[in-house]
This record gives sequence, structure tokens and C-alpha cells, in this order.
Amino acid sequence: YQRRVHGTVFNRIIESDFAVSSTMKLLLCSLLVCLVAAQASIHSVETEETHLSGQHLLHAINEGKAWFPTEIQFEKWIGFEMPKIAGSEFFTYLRENVFRKVTDWLHNLIPHHTPSNLKNDASDYPYFRWVPAYIDNVIPDGNSVSWSAPCFKTSSAKVITNTDGTYTLTLSVSNPASLFCSDFYFIATVHGLKFQKLFFHGEHTVQWVLPAKTTDAQKWDLTHKGIRIFRFQDDVLPTLKELLDTVLLFVPELTKSVPQFAATMNVDFMNKYSHFKLNKRTGGAVDIDESLIQSGDFFGIVRLDGLDPMLAWAMGSTTGHTTIALRVNGTLNVCESTTKDSYWPTNGVQCTEYKKWRQQARDAGYNTIWAPLAPEYRAKFNATAAYEFFQTVEGFDYGYHTLLFGWIDTLKDNYPCLAPDYKVCLTWSHVEVLAGIVDSIAPSIADLIFLGAFNNRVGTQNLRAAELYYAAYQKGMDLPSMPTMVEHDEYVYNTLRNGQPAVGPSMVCCSFVCRMWKAGGIFSEINDEITCNEMTNWDDYSLTILDDTFYNNPSTRPEACQKADPNSKFCIIDGDYELFLNDFASKKMYSHMAEKCPSLAPDYKKPADC
Repeated sequence: YQRRVHGTVFNRIIESDFAVSSTMKLLLCSLLVCLVAAQASIHSVETEETHLSGQHLLHAINEGKAWFPTEIQFEKWIGFEMPKIAGSEFFTYLRENVFRKVTDWLHNLIPHHTPSNLKNDASDYPYFRWVPAYIDNVIPDGNSVSWSAPCFKTSSAKVITNTDGTYTLTLSVSNPASLFCSDFYFIATVHGLKFQKLFFHGEHTVQWVLPAKTTDAQKWDLTHKGIRIFRFQDDVLPTLKELLDTVLLFVPELTKSVPQFAATMNVDFMNKYSHFKLNKRTGGAVDIDESLIQSGDFFGIVRLDGLDPMLAWAMGSTTGHTTIALRVNGTLNVCESTTKDSYWPTNGVQCTEYKKWRQQARDAGYNTIWAPLAPEYRAKFNATAAYEFFQTVEGFDYGYHTLLFGWIDTLKDNYPCLAPDYKVCLTWSHVEVLAGIVDSIAPSIADLIFLGAFNNRVGTQNLRAAELYYAAYQKGMDLPSMPTMVEHDEYVYNTLRNGQPAVGPSMVCCSFVCRMWKAGGIFSEINDEITCNEMTNWDDYSLTILDDTFYNNPSTRPEACQKADPNSKFCIIDGDYELFLNDFASKKMYSHMAEKCPSLAPDYKKPADC
């Protein structure tokens, strides 16, 4: 309120084009004076902690200059140094610490917030709604860009280069939709950012002063790619509440089991965003005869921990994790690529004895389906060859390097869009900026998630984000197309193996399962012309190599599965929810499959060759 008492807000009321009577205008101005007085009295008793939190947030929004975050600042905030090479285990540790800090910060800002889905408001779609919509790039000394926002129907932006080498971004807004509306923006380049709330009509300026250590490539990004404009869908407080609702989805990442409130939220998320409804089940753990499970059989899993449902939403699958059965010297194992975290004790590519794995899975809150190979492919699967392949990759870290790049096949039809209307979508511009900002504050994490794969595509080594974009530009590469390039199985990465630096493959869960099938001879009929790093969970379990007998005739399922879940078409062996596999066993293999396929929620429509 202090910021608004110097006449501008009064002018907006008095000079507004709205049909507001003079008496009403006077009442509104009087109300503002009362609010200012009330705020002053509150401020006098405000604790220093609350004062700092609130003022820091307002400062970040209202300060008229861009911010260029650094690794030193991030390390000071997080409380420990970043490693030169970040493995999957460290990334999990970092995620957990960031989660705790952000959650505590949000709870301090919004102490009495109730998750939206627990209010029984079926029309509310808070999850990921805090993600801003991409508007446009504004090139310095180029044409201005214009758009219409929810509040200011006439909005535009222009950037000029000042004589001292700095830049000024001018946002011009007018024609507000209502008297007290506002628009909230995120403005960024690959190494600078700014949050901007626009309440008053007219011109608003942001000074973009590059730090002394700005590289030539970062300058090129600004002068050639421009300042990116993103707009949040809601004002500051609703956006923070939406962020908190989203963060709460991921609480089970910190716990050995899945709290019921988090499971409820994640089921709500999957139902609303993917249109995959998981019903409660009471069958509990199903102990089928182990002799029924043979090498090459598939296990589809979803843990309602935020991460699995998010990945499922992006892929168009109901699962977020996949594993494969393998008998080694007569002992049944479950093999997978995963990470050590709060609920799983072992890191990397691993095989675990079946009974031990089942107990760990139950303790972790897994919802699990067993799907055997079809008889033809069971007979074909060479378990010895598959185990030999496993031995060459055992202990390698989970494949964070390839997580995004095996999934993104198209320019825009893989980036998820937000419910309920699916009009606000992630874009290359989000990825481009995010990779640069992460590179500024946590280079080893940027290498793990983005830059390793980008370097492989550009044919370079160890380049940073801006340098990579510039090198790709010099080679005539289309930057938005880089994530769509095939993630070849032959690519290797600077990673860890059993905790030690190594160079080798980077496999997510579904690509590992595919590689095991490939090593076992499953894809010989297409001459092994399949890129497993391009396979998603959905791609794995939609293959007709899996037996659809249970699905087509549920009464053929093992008796224990029928008894536990009489209305299911699958053999669910663990979990509190009735997991299913959409489009199960419906797609025949073909050469170079899954390399150029869309995955847009909620329909997940695909061409015939996908």
C-alpha cells in the first residue's frame, strides 16, 4: 500500500474509463487511505523474519533491474557446494533440499493454505498453473512486440540499447479490464531474469545491465535472441499458492512411503490432467506363483510421488517407472535403472532378487502390474545375452542426461499443456531459458539435465548453455529442433558408475528395459533397428511383444489376481490403486519406431506409425 499512496493509484481510479460515479471514486480512495493506515499499524508489530520474507518478495517483483544469479549465490542459499560432476544420487539429494527450502518458504508466505483438491472444488486446476505462458522475444533495437493480457488488453514491449552499453526494456500497457486487475510477468534471457507485476497503466522500464563477466555468447543471446517475455496466468499470491499445490505433489520424494494426502493429490492430478482415473483397490499384495514369471516379463509401476505422475502426464502413460524380470542362475530378479533416494536403497542400473524387490516396492508405495511376454517372444528371449548386456552397464547412474531428449520428438507436440483448456503449453523457449539459468547457478546439474545431450547434438564437448546455442547457430542448426533429434543409443556421457566418474550410457527406466529386450533378441525381426533411448513407458508396454491374453480374457489371469481385482484386466500385484496400462499390447514393432511421435494430453493422439 505504501507504494500506491503517491497519487498513481488515485489517478487510475479518478481518470479511469470505467463508469464509476464520483461518490464511488471518493469511497474507493478513502478505502485505500484506511488500508494504508491498517498496513502501517501491522508493519509496526511485524516480526523481523516476516518482514524480511515479505519485503524480499516485493523487492524481487518491484526492483527495476534484471537479476543475474550465480553459482555462489545458489550455494550460499542451499548451504553446500555443488560438485563438478553431478550424479543421479546427488541430484536426488539436491532436489530434496530445494524442495524443503521452497516448501518452508511458501508455508511462511501462505501459512494457512489448504491444497486446492482437498477443498472439493472439481473446477480447480492448480497443479503447474504457476508455469508462465510464453509471449514473445523482444530483440534490442528491433520492432516492438504486442499482445493482449487478461488485465491490460493493450500491451507491448520494446528494448533499446543505451549509449553506455546497457539495455532498457519498456513495457507499455493500457486498457485495463477492471479497476484493480494486474498482470504478472517473468522476463528472462539465458542468464538474467526479472519478475514484473504491472498494476498501473502507462510505461514501465527494466534496466538490463550485463555483469562484467558476461561472455560473448551470452551477449549474442541477448542481441540476437532478445529478452523473452512470459506471463503468469494469475497474480502473485494465487501463483504462489499454485506453486505450493504443485510442490505438495512431491512430498513423497522425501518419505519412505506415500502419505495418503499426497496420494489423493496425485490421483487428482492424473485424473484432471491426463484423464487417467485410478480407482482405489483393496486387494493388497498379490503373491502369484514365482514360476509364472519368466525372464523378459514386464513390470509397470506408478508411485504417487509427484515425479511418476508428472512423467506419465508428459509421456501419455499411466506408469512412471518400468522394470524387467530376469532369471540369473535360476534365481528370479527384477532389473531396472533407478536412483537411490528416500524410498529406494540402491543407486543406478541394478538387479534385485524378486522377493526382496517386492518388499522394497511395497514399503515404497509402488502400484505394480506384471505383464508377461507373449509366448512367441518368451521363447525368443535370450536371458543369457540379456544378462551379459546387464553386466556391461551395471552400476551406471540413472539416465537423467536423456530424460528429456528421448521424450521430445516434435517441435511442439510433446511439451505438455495445462488443464483444463490445454492452451498454455511448455515450449522450446521455456527449455532454452531454463537450461541457461540452471547453468548459471548449478553448472553440474545443467550438464546432467540439458547440456550433455545438447553437446552430443551439436558435436561439441563441455560447452556451456549460451556457448552451445551460439555454436549451433554458427553451424546453421535450428535451435528449437535440437531436442527433437534422435537420442542415439551409442551416445555416451560423463557420468558415474558405482559412485566413481565414468564415461558410458545414460538410460532411463524404459530405455533400459528396451535395451534388455534388444540384447535378448526380441527385436531381431526388424534387424535391431530400434533406438531404445527414444522409447517411453507407453512405447514399451504398448508393444505386441507383451501377452494380451489376460487383457482380452481376464478370467485367464492367475486366480490370486482375479480374486484381488475382479474388475481389472491386468494382474496387479501391489498397490492401493487399480493401475492399468492404456493402449496395452496394441502396437507392432517397426524400424526406427518412436523417433518422431507426439504425446499431447489429454487425448494423446498419434499417427498410425506411432
